[in-house]
Amino acid sequence: MIQLATKKDYPIILNLLRDSFPSDELRDDELQLKVFLNPDYYPFIFKVDGVVKAIVSVWDLDGAFFIEHFAVDKSLRNNGLGTKILNEVCNKLNGDICLEVELPLNTISKRRIDFYLRNGFFANDYPYLQPAYSKDKAEVPLMVLSYGKSLTEKEFSNFVKKVYKKVYNK
Repeated sequence: MIQLATKKDYPIILNLLRDSFPSDELRDDELQLKVFLNPDYYPFIFKVDGVVKAIVSVWDLDGAFFIEHFAVDKSLRNNGLGTKILNEVCNKLNGDICLEVELPLNTISKRRIDFYLRNGFFANDYPYLQPAYSKDKAEVPLMVLSYGKSLTEKEFSNFVKKVYKKVYNK
C-alpha cells in the first residue's frame, strides 16, 4: 500500500504539503528538497493510479521516529484511508513514535487530534514550540502526541532535543 517516494515524486509531494499545511509549518522548496534527500528522512507515499495522494514523512531519530508531516489529498479524506496509512507506517517503524499537532483551538484541529487519539496516540501535556523553519517564518505552539503511551517528562525532553537537532537544526 505505502512505498518510499522517489525524487520524481517530489513535485507532487511538495504540492500536497502546500495544500495541507500553513506556510509556517513548511520549509521553503530548496530546503525541503535537501531534507528529501537526507538518509534519515523517509517519505512514505500512497499512490492512486500512479499519482501520489498521501505522504507520511518520517525522521529516524536514532531509534525513535518523528512523523513530521502527514497529508492526504482532500479528495480522499474522511473515508478511512488515513487510518490505514497511519497504521501501516506505525507498524513498519520499530521504536518510539511522536508527532506534532496544532493546539485544539478550532473544530478542525480538534478533529485532527481526535483522529490520532483514536489511532493509538496519546497527548503529552508539556509545552512545545515548533522552531521556525526559516527567518521569515514564525515559531508555532503545538502539541506532541506519542504512539502507544504518554511520555514522561524526561522522555519528552529527550524527544525535543533530538527533533530540534536533527529536524530543525537547532
